[in-house]
Amino acid sequence: MNYRLREFVIAKIRLGNIYVKELDLVIKPAVLSDILSSYDVYNQAFEESVTDGLMTVEENEQYMLRSGQWTNLHEDALKGVNTLIEDTKVLMYENYNVPKKLKSLKKTLTNNQNSYKSLLFKKNSNYSNTAESFSETARLMFLIKRCSDTKQVDLENNVTAIISAYNSSMLDDSTIRDLCRNEPWKSLWSVRNEIKQDLFCNEELTINQKNLILWSKSYEGIHESIDAPPQEVIDDDDCLDGWFIAQNRKRIAERKKAQVEDGIKNAKIKNADNVFVVADSEEQAKDINSVNSPQAQSIKAARDIAISKGPLEHSQLPDRQAHHIRNIKQGLKKG
Repeated sequence: MNYRLREFVIAKIRLGNIYVKELDLVIKPAVLSDILSSYDVYNQAFEESVTDGLMTVEENEQYMLRSGQWTNLHEDALKGVNTLIEDTKVLMYENYNVPKKLKSLKKTLTNNQNSYKSLLFKKNSNYSNTAESFSETARLMFLIKRCSDTKQVDLENNVTAIISAYNSSMLDDSTIRDLCRNEPWKSLWSVRNEIKQDLFCNEELTINQKNLILWSKSYEGIHESIDAPPQEVIDDDDCLDGWFIAQNRKRIAERKKAQVEDGIKNAKIKNADNVFVVADSEEQAKDINSVNSPQAQSIKAARDIAISKGPLEHSQLPDRQAHHIRNIKQGLKKG
């Protein structure tokens, strides 16, 4: 995006208006009182739609499970692809300065993202037929009537066009992030506390305005961090996402480790080579296991395989035997 286009988009965001070109309709940002009233409209529309037989989102999910349109296998696949996307972004961050590797990872990421979108589309395919969807449309149309001059527009026959324009006005994260990193917004944000004028012209923030602020604060926080990534990472959305994910995983791992260690009160046990901790649930067992180092997890896996073949003495465990052999070799060297 070049400077002039960014300046144009920033001006639109700051003004807050939505323009429906084919209807020559300007929709202004809603005020708080109208937003509150819109939820009265939503609640009434929801009650009417349920009475008329429309399924709720929860009922639709159960229906899709019963009919096989969306199963637990699909849900697991969605979660699995999301994990692959996160793992790929972490690898991109770790290999940001290896162009060939980074290019290959970007292709992998695109394929995984397409798979995720396809699964998500399947999962939400019936949403437009739910009571919640009907009620949200009624709420938005109420706001549009309140926030625009619709005397010359037949709203009932143009619902699709208006809702489409409304949804299209919501900028994606990639665009918002590009605006935050560059001029003219970058300078405007940096002097926001020194200037007397408001950054935005409306009373209540729009979604685009909120996202612009949130991402601006995020980039500000990154630059102030003692662990800030290189500028090349900051300028690449996917690499920066990888940095966010890596930092978050590190915090989670440290918190889980602290929780497990806090549960071990005896200092002698805490410093032992092997500590057995009883878990109250499968989820807690996963958290406890995640505290193990890669080496410890490898030893545990080897022990599980050995034990599955039959009872063993402690000295017969693979890692103990390897340790014993190392001691013998060390003794022979000394001799």
